Amino acid sequence: APATPTLYCARVGYHGELTEGPLAALVYNPNTIQHVGAGACAFDDDHDTFQLAFGAIDLQLTQHVRTQRLGYSTPGPIAVGGTGCDPGSIQWNGSQQIGAEFGEVRVTRPSPGGHFLLASLASTSQPIVNPAVASGCELLVQAAGPDYLGTLPFVYGISASWPVALPEFLPPLTLHFQDWVFDGAQFVSSQRLSVPLIK
Repeated sequence: APATPTLYCARVGYHGELTEGPLAALVYNPNTIQHVGAGACAFDDDHDTFQLAFGAIDLQLTQHVRTQRLGYSTPGPIAVGGTGCDPGSIQWNGSQQIGAEFGEVRVTRPSPGGHFLLASLASTSQPIVNPAVASGCELLVQAAGPDYLGTLPFVYGISASWPVALPEFLPPLTLHFQDWVFDGAQFVSSQRLSVPLIK
């Protein structure tokens, strides 16, 4: 608007709640700009940035379209580690940006089994010695106490996936996942999947 000295933008998550901002997209400078017009925004999914555009009139009354990019912070790398005793793979699909709705943990293994996916805020490395558990299996996520988030819904099959939305109220943190599979004879475990989340 003509009377607005600064254009602001804000990022919201899938509930429409604020995750970042408001941020100044253009700060009015009376030495170079006489008038700032309305702004618009588009998402560039090839570069994971927002492109902001706005009209401006300089001191010589020349009209310009100015642009500015608003990018996401770069999250830490997703890591798969620890000693698993199942030949399957575990991976994260989707954004690591808090406020994203369509994150997913996916597990694939050579033969079907019953999947119990554990989620936690902390990791561990604890060998499990039990006749119901295959030799060499380790618990790689906290499965008790305040850091334990729970077990996601049971899935049976060669592959399994669980949607993981990242609501706006979350602070930056790392989620840890481990799949425990009953293969018909014993429990076997995947490696640990660690997913750093950012705002």
